[in-house]
Amino acid sequence: MSLGSEHPKAFFARVAAEVGRLDMRLIVLNHSLPDLPDLLDAANAIAPISLFIPVPYSINAEVLPRIEQKFRVAKPKMEELLDHEALASVVRPYLQEGRTAILEVGGYFAPAMPRLKSEFGERILGFVEDTEAGHRRYVRAEPLVYPTLSVARSPVKQQEDSLVGPACTFSAERLLKSRGMYMHARRCLVIGYGKVGRGAAQSLAGRHNSVTVYDLNPIKRTVAMGDGFRIPEREQALAQADLIFGCTGATSLGAADFPLLKHGAILVSCSSKRHEFDLAALNRDYARTEIAPNIDRFDRGDQTLYLLAGGAPVNFLDGGVGGPALPLVQAEILMATAELLNTPRDRTTIAEIGEERRKRLADIWIDTFCDPRSGSYRA
Repeated sequence: MSLGSEHPKAFFARVAAEVGRLDMRLIVLNHSLPDLPDLLDAANAIAPISLFIPVPYSINAEVLPRIEQKFRVAKPKMEELLDHEALASVVRPYLQEGRTAILEVGGYFAPAMPRLKSEFGERILGFVEDTEAGHRRYVRAEPLVYPTLSVARSPVKQQEDSLVGPACTFSAERLLKSRGMYMHARRCLVIGYGKVGRGAAQSLAGRHNSVTVYDLNPIKRTVAMGDGFRIPEREQALAQADLIFGCTGATSLGAADFPLLKHGAILVSCSSKRHEFDLAALNRDYARTEIAPNIDRFDRGDQTLYLLAGGAPVNFLDGGVGGPALPLVQAEILMATAELLNTPRDRTTIAEIGEERRKRLADIWIDTFCDPRSGSYRA
């Protein structure tokens, strides 16, 4: 019994055939998680990959060697990804090989666009962004000097995003259990009630936790209350929580918030390590002690806080989000790459692929992953 392990490869092969061979090269910046090799093979089928850049905090020690066997890999440190000059140095040798599109997660290239434009000009065709945090960085960089497409807010991403929250609660629970702590009956606060936060809250409720929700948007707070969750004022919510799940894709906790947390509160990120918690302030104002792999203790006076996975998305400890949902989003990245060739060079705002292309992807996905008789996943 295959348990569907061959279906992603078949799906990507069909999508790559649909896209066809593109007159460009690719630079890919992504998390080196177990799902990535299939995406890279599909991307390489539509355009040769000149370089792969792994996000430093999510390198999987088993996955990256497999990637290095097939593709050239550069491994810059995080501070280099955040520095315009250093980032340009990383990609410079590979932009000599032909017109190149850059596919990324996290928006690292967004603030570097003017610097890249000044040196590389039309050798860069444009960018494709996958994440909400990265999408926001590109929006802040507008007017853009290169065509940029995003899949972060695509309707097809709803299926994947709805799984991120449960994946984070699973990984947090597994990690805490390894230290003899159980999450049952703990008071949990979910900050951010988008697709990820809603999934996290519902998953926690299913584990018999007491769940409160806070979102800056009052409309989302009303939705949370309609879903059965309490929505106290922010300071009350922070003061009462045993575990705090950051699901905003922005900054849910800053320097002024940490002293408001109860003694022993545990911080769990469900989004970018660079954004969700102000780690610079936490490390500046508190004394850090590693008490176990992926569990750090922070002390300041009579207050102790705990941080899981170093502030990185905790679900990365267990391979991120897998399953049939993810290839659909990744396939839209391939479609968006092709769309760069049709996007006006003078477009200064972030764009998305059209509805008809998404429908075509959905048709291929259903035909590949869904049993037409039962209507459920193929085995």
